[in-house]
Amino acid sequence: MNANKRVFQFIFFSLLLYLVFSYINIAYRKKWEPFDRINLISDVIVKPRENVALHQNRYTSGSKKVKQNNDEKKNDSLTMHSNASIDEAFMTASDSSKEKVIVSAEALPLNLNQSDIISFNIDSESVALSRFIKKLIALKNGKKTKVRIAYLGDSMIEGDLLSQTLRSLLQQAYGGSGVGFVPIASQVAQFRRTAIASSSANWRDFNFKNTKKQDLFISGHVFFSSGNDWVKIKDNTSKDTSIVLGKYLLHGPATDSASVVVNKKTMMLERTSLFNRTLVAHNKDKSIVVSSADRKLPLFGLSFESDQGVIVDNFSFRGISGLELGKINADLLKEINEQNPYDLIIFQYGVNVLYKPDDTNFTWYKRAAIPVVKK
Repeated sequence: MNANKRVFQFIFFSLLLYLVFSYINIAYRKKWEPFDRINLISDVIVKPRENVALHQNRYTSGSKKVKQNNDEKKNDSLTMHSNASIDEAFMTASDSSKEKVIVSAEALPLNLNQSDIISFNIDSESVALSRFIKKLIALKNGKKTKVRIAYLGDSMIEGDLLSQTLRSLLQQAYGGSGVGFVPIASQVAQFRRTAIASSSANWRDFNFKNTKKQDLFISGHVFFSSGNDWVKIKDNTSKDTSIVLGKYLLHGPATDSASVVVNKKTMMLERTSLFNRTLVAHNKDKSIVVSSADRKLPLFGLSFESDQGVIVDNFSFRGISGLELGKINADLLKEINEQNPYDLIIFQYGVNVLYKPDDTNFTWYKRAAIPVVKK
C-alpha cells in the first residue's frame, strides 16, 4: 500500500474521530478534562454569557475629565495588554440611545479597578498621547520634523511582524521612509522581509540570555567583532530609488583608534559616549556593508531613516517577558533619550508568562512590570 495514502488515511480518520468526540462532549455535556481544554469545535459554539453585573449610565462628554500628565512627560508610552476576560467586561456603546454600558468596579475580574481600563470608544474631550498627536499633526502640516516610535516586544513581533504594518500605514499618512533599526545579527534575518540582512558567523553576541555584565542596547543585544566581521543590510521597505536615506551606525564608546569599514572605505569613530549615532552614509543607496576588526568596539546595529517623517524601530527578543528591560543601564537609556528620543513607546509582552495553564492572577507580573515601564 502506498505510504502517503496510509498517512493520509490515518490523519483523516483520526481527525474524524476527534470531531465526533468533540461533538459528543458538547452536545451531551459530557465532562472530560482533556476535551474541555482542546475541543476542536469549542470556538464555533455559542455559549451563554456569564452573569456579569452591569449597570447603564448615560454618558455626557463633560461628566468626567481624565487627568492628563502628558505635558509633564518627556515621552508618551503605550502599554498593550492582552486579557480575554476583559473582553466581556468592556465598555460598549449604543448608536441609537447614546448610552454607555459601563462595567461596575465589583464585576471586573483579576482585581482590576474601573480606572485600570481605558476605553478608546468613548468620545472624550481628553486627548490620549497628546505630545505624540501634536507631532503627527505637525508632520501633516508640512513641518520638517521626525516622529520616532519604539516597538518593544517578544517573538510576536519577530521579523518585523505587526510593526512593519504600523510603519507602512503611518509613513503613507504622515511621510517618512526607512526601516529604522536593524541589529548587527539576528536569528530571523532570513525571515524578515523589510530588511534583507546577512552577516559573518563570528560576531560575539551578548544579550539578555547570556550576560549580566555588558551594557546592552534596548534591543537586548550588543555585538563585538571576533577580529574581522561584517554585516550587509538592505532596506527593503520601498522600491523608490529616488529616496535619500541616512544610514546611522549605533554603537557604544569608541577608543582613540576605533574604526569601521563602510562600503570598503575606512571611517574613524571618535565618539566615546555609552550610546552614539554616527552617520556613515547619506544617499539613495538601499544597501550598506559595514565591517569591524575592533574587538573592543560595542556595536548595536544600523538605522535606515529619512530626514523627516515617521520612523518605527522594531525591538523584538524571543522568549522574554519584558521584565528583562530593567537590566539596561539607566545612564545608557538617558543618552539614548538625548540622541535618539522616542515620541511613542509600545510595550507588548505577556505571552511568555502564560506557562501555567491554570494561572489567572498575574498581579505579580504587574508589580514587576511597573518599575520597568517607569524606567
